[in-house]
Amino acid sequence: MQQKYIITVDLGGTKILSALLNSNNEIIARYKRPTKISGKIKPIINGIVKSVEQLLKNASLSEKDITA
Repeated sequence: MQQKYIITVDLGGTKILSALLNSNNEIIARYKRPTKISGKIKPIINGIVKSVEQLLKNASLSEKDITA
């Protein structure tokens, strides 16, 4: 059976924390970056995207490996 992965994102006022969980709900990778608060939504969304991209890169996975 192929391993299934889930990504979670915690968006806070000072940081964006993303985590990668395996099918046993174990955290296998984390990535943290600062939240860029500028009064606009686009920098925050870009920060979330970059956080997830870096998490996948660190775990040597691609988007197709993620189920949720």
